[in-house]
Amino acid sequence: MACDAYGLYRRILKRFRLFDFASIQSTFLHELQNEPDFKERILTDFTFFFVDEYQDINPIQHKIFKELASSNHNITVVGDDDQCIYEFRGSDVSIIRDYKDNYSQEGVSVKETILNTNYRSTKPIVNFTNNLLKLSEQGSLEKGITPHRQTSAHPPVIKYFGEDTDEIDFIVEAIKDLKQKSIVTAYNEIAILYRSVKYHSAQLITALKQNGIPFSLIGSGNFFDSEIGEEFLALLDFALAKDEEYKDRLYDSIARIDETHFCDLTSLYAEKSYVDKLDEVLNSHKYSSCIDLTYDILATCDFFERYSDEGKNLGVLTSLVTSFDEFATSYDPWNLFSFFTYLKKKQDVDYIDDNNSEGVQIMTIHQSKGLEFPVVFIPSQVERSETSSITDRLDSLAGIHFNKKDEEFRVLYVACTRAEDLLVITGSESIESRRKKYPQNKYLSKYLELFNDYSDHIDYSILSTQEFRKKDRVNTDNPILSYNSIALYRMCPRAYMYSHEWNLSTTRIGGMEFGQNVHKIIETILRRIMGGVVLEDIDIRREVESAWKASNTRSLSSDEKFKKAALVQIETFVQNSKSYLTKEHIHSSEDLFNITVGGNLVTGRFDAVFTNNGQFTIVDFKTGDPKNYAGQLSFYSVCFKEKYRVETPINLAIYYLKSGKYEPVQGTNPDDEIASIVTIADKIRNKEFPAKPGRVCGDCAFNKICPYK
Repeated sequence: MACDAYGLYRRILKRFRLFDFASIQSTFLHELQNEPDFKERILTDFTFFFVDEYQDINPIQHKIFKELASSNHNITVVGDDDQCIYEFRGSDVSIIRDYKDNYSQEGVSVKETILNTNYRSTKPIVNFTNNLLKLSEQGSLEKGITPHRQTSAHPPVIKYFGEDTDEIDFIVEAIKDLKQKSIVTAYNEIAILYRSVKYHSAQLITALKQNGIPFSLIGSGNFFDSEIGEEFLALLDFALAKDEEYKDRLYDSIARIDETHFCDLTSLYAEKSYVDKLDEVLNSHKYSSCIDLTYDILATCDFFERYSDEGKNLGVLTSLVTSFDEFATSYDPWNLFSFFTYLKKKQDVDYIDDNNSEGVQIMTIHQSKGLEFPVVFIPSQVERSETSSITDRLDSLAGIHFNKKDEEFRVLYVACTRAEDLLVITGSESIESRRKKYPQNKYLSKYLELFNDYSDHIDYSILSTQEFRKKDRVNTDNPILSYNSIALYRMCPRAYMYSHEWNLSTTRIGGMEFGQNVHKIIETILRRIMGGVVLEDIDIRREVESAWKASNTRSLSSDEKFKKAALVQIETFVQNSKSYLTKEHIHSSEDLFNITVGGNLVTGRFDAVFTNNGQFTIVDFKTGDPKNYAGQLSFYSVCFKEKYRVETPINLAIYYLKSGKYEPVQGTNPDDEIASIVTIADKIRNKEFPAKPGRVCGDCAFNKICPYK
C-alpha cells in the first residue's frame, strides 16, 4: 500500500512537471552521469567545491560529489562522523567514515587534515566528551580532540532524580542562581536542549513561567494551536457557512483558543462588526487565489494591527497559503473546503516565538546543531523505548531499513558539545504524568560506571572563579541585501518590512510574473547559446510555450494575450541583439554576485553580460518605463570588476523589454550608491520602517493591509 502511494505520488509529480527535493537530486545526478555537456558546464562555472557538514549527506549527494571530484579533484569536505544525527533523513554515517576508500576508488588523491583543537569548551567538558566517545558501539574516526582552554573549570554535572518534579525544581533553581549570582549576565546565555520539545518540555515551561524566568521557545508547537492560527481557521470555518445560524459557530470555533482570548475576541468582533464585514467581503468577490482571499480576511479583521508584534507568524500563515495556491493551481481549481482541509492537516508547522530573545533558549538537540552556549542543560535523559522513531515506522511501513545503531549516542554527543563553560545533564526515574518508571540513558549509565570526571551538583564557588567565555551574544542582524530589496526599501521602508522582515507572501499577479517569465526565457536562450547551441536552432515559440505551461499564476497561464506579448518581446530582443547572440559574445546570463559593503553582504544578478574585443557590457532588463538607473548600474560595474578582477572600463546599458530599445547608461560615481546602501543597511538593522505613502501605493503588493496607503 505504501509503495503504491509513493508510486502515485511520483506519477503526479511527473504529470504536472513538479520536483521535490529528492527528484531534484536524482535528476541532477542523472544529468552529471549521462550528459557530458551538462557536466562540462558545471565544471567550467565552478572550479572548487566545498561541502560542510559532510557527515549529513545522503547516498545520492555522495554520488554527486564523487562525480564532481573525479573530474578535477578540487573538492574539500568538512565533517564529524560523531555528529551524524540525520539518518532519519537519509544520512549515512558510513559515507564519511569510508570517505578515503570511496574517493580513492575514483582515482582521487585524498589529503586528510584533522582539526583536533576545541576552541569552544572548557577542558573538563572536552575530557568528558572524549570519554563519552569511548562508549560508541560502532566506534568513530580517531580525532584526539584537545582543549584550547586550559584553565580550571567546573566539571560536567550528571544528576538523576526519583521524580520529574524534583528534576524540574533543580533546573529552575539552578537557572535562578546562575543569574542572581552573576555567573551569567543574561538568561539567553543558558540553553535547555530536549530530544523533543513538543513532548518533554511542558512541565519545565510551566515552572519557568511561575518563577518569572523569560524564555524563548524555538519551534514551540504547531502554528494552528496559536491564537493567530486558531482564529484564522475559525474565520475559514465561518467562510464555509451556508446559512445564518452557522454564524453562531464562529464564536464556538474561536473558543478553542482559550476562554480569556475568546471573550476578548467576541466583544471585539461585535464592536468592529467583523462578522458583517466578512459577509460583505465573501459575497462580493470571486477570488482567483487563496492568498488574495486571505489578505482580505486578515485585513477585514485587523490581523495586521492586532498581531503587529507577531509579523513573522503572519508571514508563516501567508507562506502556507501560497504553498496551497501553487499546488492547487498546478493540480486542480481550488475551493474553500479543500483550502480549509489543507490547513487543518498542517500539524508540522512551527509557531515562531522570538519575542524573548533575551530569555533562556529552549530548543531540540537537532535545532542546536552549530550553536554554542555558556551553559547547557540536557534534561530527560532516560530510555524511552515505548516511543518509536520515524525510522522505526518507515521500517515497518515500507521495508526500508536504516542503520540506527549509535544514532541516539551521537545525538547525546552533539548536545554535550554545545556547552562552552557549564554542562548539566539530568533525568528522572518517574514521570508524574505517565506514571511509569524509566531507566537511565544507557550511555550515561555506562559512563557513571566507568568514569569519575563529573559532579552530581553545581558548585557555585568554582563557577564564581571560573572565567566564562566572554563574547557578544547579541546577533547584530546584519541584513543580507539583494539589490531588489534595496530598491524596495527606497520606494517604501514599510513595504520592505512586510516583505523581508515579516516575510509576507503576496498575490502573484499576471503583470508581476509576466516580467519574471520573460527574464527566464531570455536566460534560457542565452544559456543554451553559451552551451554551444546556435541561435537558429532555438525555437523561440516553443521556449515561450514551455515557460507558460510552467507558470503557477492561473491568470497568467490562461491568458493568451500575455503569452503573445511575451513572444513579441522575446522575438524583438533576439532581433535587436542578434550580433551578440553567439557563444563568443555572451559572457554570462543571470550571473550571481555578492559584495561586502560596509560590513553588509549585498547580492544581486547581472541580467546579461556581453563581451566584444575584450570589452564588457552589462545589460539590465527592465519591464517598466524609463527611469534613472545610473546609480544601480555603476554599482554593478564595481561588483563585476571585483568578481572577475578586471580593470577595463565597463559599458552599461538598459534594455527596455516593452519598447525593445537599448539605452546606454553613463556611469556615475559609485561611492554615492555605496554610501546610500550602507545607510539603508543601518536603518534596517535599527528596525526603521516608516511608510512613504504616495503614487506607488496603488501598485504595492501590500496595499490591502497597510494603514498608511
